Amino acid sequence: MKIKVFFPHIWVLTLFSILCLACNEKSDEPSAEAYTPTPSVAVNSFSLQANTDIMPKLDSVYFSIDLDHAVIFNADSLPVGTDITKLVANISFPNTVTDATLEMTGGSVRQEIIDYKANSLDSIDFSGKVLLRLSAGEDLSRTYTIKVNVHKTNPDTIVWDKMASTSLPSRLKNPRSQKTVDHNGTVISLIEENDGSFSLASTPNPASGVFSITPLSLSFTPQVRSLTSCNSRLYLLSDNGHLYASGNSSDWEAVAPTEKWDCIIGAYGNELVGLSLINGEYHHCYLSTEYGTFRNGEAVESGFPVKDLSNFAIFASKWSDESTGLLAGGIDVEGNCVDQTWAYDGSSWTTISNISLPPLAGVTLAPYYIYRKTTSSLKLSEFSVWLAFGGVNPDGTLNSNVYLSYDTGVNWIKAPQYMQFPDFIPAFSQADAVVVKYNKSYDLSNAWKARRAPKPSIARVAWEVDDNKVMWECPYIFLFGGFNSNNQLNDLIWRGVLARLSYPPLF
Repeated sequence: MKIKVFFPHIWVLTLFSILCLACNEKSDEPSAEAYTPTPSVAVNSFSLQANTDIMPKLDSVYFSIDLDHAVIFNADSLPVGTDITKLVANISFPNTVTDATLEMTGGSVRQEIIDYKANSLDSIDFSGKVLLRLSAGEDLSRTYTIKVNVHKTNPDTIVWDKMASTSLPSRLKNPRSQKTVDHNGTVISLIEENDGSFSLASTPNPASGVFSITPLSLSFTPQVRSLTSCNSRLYLLSDNGHLYASGNSSDWEAVAPTEKWDCIIGAYGNELVGLSLINGEYHHCYLSTEYGTFRNGEAVESGFPVKDLSNFAIFASKWSDESTGLLAGGIDVEGNCVDQTWAYDGSSWTTISNISLPPLAGVTLAPYYIYRKTTSSLKLSEFSVWLAFGGVNPDGTLNSNVYLSYDTGVNWIKAPQYMQFPDFIPAFSQADAVVVKYNKSYDLSNAWKARRAPKPSIARVAWEVDDNKVMWECPYIFLFGGFNSNNQLNDLIWRGVLARLSYPPLF
């Protein structure tokens, strides 16, 4: 039987052995001792006493009590770096308990045994092993392991796995250029090989590193970076500005053959959006992919980028029936590097930036997610964000910073350090970002148990349970190619993910 959950639920699955191994500092296996439920020495509740010097809402951290395995733990780990050496615990148990002792071993501050009933306000050092022993008379006792789990790393880190990087899907080594697009759920790369020939590679799963690669025979010389997906067809410009389209990736036909494009900006609904040159002046131009009709529009606005634009990113809001197309940076007609974000609503272009990106050419935009705790609880809320990678600075150097916008490009900030690229990813411009959601799973076996959750629920992501397996969606960012400071193509695909989304979910 499958149970599908998309919103916070009143039950929580205590994934103690899995989550402790996946993302916490403590990874001790729970006791496997057999246990017959005995209410006389059961722990009724466990929490930490409030201490804002350690962290806000410390007393709201939820602890699971696994009576079968005699383990008390927090499945949702505390933030990285939290000091757990001097915490005060609130522990309740039946009046039948005659003795309650806490034994601390291996801690960095305290290693001793205390009488909890006599010293319930005494601090506990959870940096080592902590055992709680309850006794009800001479012959009845129970020993619990208490774990206060802390993340090893910030769960909001975007983790780029060096070992997961793969080469671009080319037939020959050292390809010259590439363009990668998401074409209706299939990732397609157009590659210019080092001998001047062309290849087309495709995969439904870029994480596998397995691409179908075929030589591409064309009747024209393509502008590789112009490859665009729109509905069921791929579009490509020739070196003399004519537009071609293909429905099967191998057969290409001219579209509106008498018209010339300077560049393709991207796809907006059923419309292909680009730029044309009319008597030396740049104009917006558009092609209806539904009817095949081409039209030249108005002259470009002052400051509008005409070269080295970012990818054209589409933002859809639940508050509006219309999508918004975004692009950032580039070079304008005066040769200046642009810092503005431009938006297209299907009829007109406008700048939307309040706090702009630095002036950059060849920047890469990618939609992604972050998670924040609300002010009223420890519940995590999802926020859609835009990330900006790479690009060329006005002085010709490459930008190595990652920028972040919470409001669709209106305001940009430099992303926190834990969201910046690691040192092993070189600076680049004109890379392609594809975000792919994968269904991940984890085998729960007998290591979980259903328990009632506190309010509010600590649900994090949408998940399913099928027998002993939990499944959830995890979005990965794939970065393809990009040019280095010598204008040579980086022959690599990098894979990144927000750390907390790769952990088995809390629900």
